[in-house]
Parts: sequence; C-alpha cells; structure tokens
Amino acid sequence: MYDAAPSAPPLLPPPGRYADLGRGSIIDRRKAVNAMLRYPRVEELRSVVYACGEDRYLVTATTSIWEAGPVARLPWDVADEELGYAVLDSLLQYHAHPPPPRNGGVRTWRALQASGARSRKRFKEISNYVDLRTIGSGIVICAGDLPGGVFVGQLASIAPAPAEIGGLVRKLVGLWRTLAPQATA
Repeated sequence: MYDAAPSAPPLLPPPGRYADLGRGSIIDRRKAVNAMLRYPRVEELRSVVYACGEDRYLVTATTSIWEAGPVARLPWDVADEELGYAVLDSLLQYHAHPPPPRNGGVRTWRALQASGARSRKRFKEISNYVDLRTIGSGIVICAGDLPGGVFVGQLASIAPAPAEIGGLVRKLVGLWRTLAPQATA
C-alpha cells in the first residue's frame, strides 16, 4: 500500500586518517580552509578630520583616497557632540561625490581651500589630520602622519554616540600634537 522510502546507501567503515585523499590533497584542503578563514580587509566608509591651527576643524568625506564633497568648517571650541555628528555625516557621504580631477593638483584640494592656506607646505605646517574608517564592525580612528611611523589610534563601536566620536577625535588631535615634537627630536 505504501511505498517504502528508498533505502540509504549503507554506511561504510571510516577509512584510515586521510586515506580517502589523493597525493597533495591535504595541502590543497589546508589552503582552501585558510582561504575561507582569511577575511578580506574591507573598508566600508572613510572620512578625514583636519585640525587647522588652533581655530577650526575641517571635516571632509572621501572617495577612495580623494577628498570629495563639501568641507564642514567647525570652530575649535565646538562641542564633542557636534563634532561627532559632523564626522558621522561625512562617513555617510563616502563615495557620494565624484572625485576631483587628478590634473587639478592643489587647486582641487577642498580641505586646503577651506583652510585658507596658500600652499600645500603651509597647510601641512598648520594642520594635522585624524583618519576615520569603518572596518568590519568597528570604526578605526587614527592620527595620521606621525614622524617615525608611530601609530596612535583607537577602535570604537560601529554605533557610537556622537559625543564619543567627537571626544576621541579631540583626544587624538591632542596626542598627535604632544607626540609629534617628541618624535622629531
């Protein structure tokens, strides 16, 4: 009346260790496992904050390595929460704007234009920057271009409070300004 379910293939006794693999398969399998476990380093969002002198912050979005889009000018004594909101807004503007033309040179560098500096050399003298990027489930905030290859940074949650991000940026700018003269001495 009822058809019996098809019978499963009989279980075979387990072979000896790796007996079912041909020559060279063990290495290939290890390579495959390593490739599966190796996570790509994916940067989802990126933003840059410049601290220009002692009077303002410049927050800008980026398109790959190019800074693009409008530059937010904030006074030096801005609240941490407002600085954090500007940073989070610029992170969301990543790749939202076309990159500037490559042949424009300094004339198309929007952060330099917003700073009021007349040359790249002067801009680098009066400013330092903090780079923010999301990697995986966190935001990596690091001070850039410290002499001697010193890394100063912090990892924050992917969903931070704006005041926390603003405070971290302000703290890293202070650390950069403390460490830079010591690293060159």
